[in-house]
Amino acid sequence: MCLTSVSRMIVSSRHNNPRYAAGQKAVEKLAETGTPWKEEALIIGFTGAIASGKSTVADYLETKGAALVDGDVISRELVQPGKPVFNEIVKQFGPQMVGLDGQLDRKKLGQEVFGNEESLLKLNEITHPHIWEEMTRQTLAAALNTDVVLIVMPLLLEHGAEQLVDQVWVTDVSEETQLKRLMTRDKSSRE
Repeated sequence: MCLTSVSRMIVSSRHNNPRYAAGQKAVEKLAETGTPWKEEALIIGFTGAIASGKSTVADYLETKGAALVDGDVISRELVQPGKPVFNEIVKQFGPQMVGLDGQLDRKKLGQEVFGNEESLLKLNEITHPHIWEEMTRQTLAAALNTDVVLIVMPLLLEHGAEQLVDQVWVTDVSEETQLKRLMTRDKSSRE
């Protein structure tokens, strides 16, 4: 596994892009709190493709004292039954998005939104402000109490989250390794 540290990148054109509005609002809200985190706290944005080893590296760094803020965990928590995000998704996409167990049917929702830019935009409008708010809250809380905070987010750069971090780290593996890991994890074939 190759772990590459990339210097902090802030692309100014992104700040005017509506796609990054939620991230910009989170950064502004963080600045307004007036609660400084430890000056020496290092905020690392950690990203990489699916099955590239993000969780393995993040878990290791956690054993060494880093605090983890995991975008995937936050998004899963926000769509639990009864939560406002869950209710908004069901209202927008219909009750067929709820499985027999009462949970959000993420597979069905994925089929609805991926490949349909309008639906994906609606889903992002529902989820992203909540994810950003919680991610910002957790980052601030962790940075008050630790020296290193690791924000783990698969689409970190695509969502403009580099605004929150001092460094961006990326995990990278060969496509063959990635495919093998996915097949093992999902118990699936190469097709």
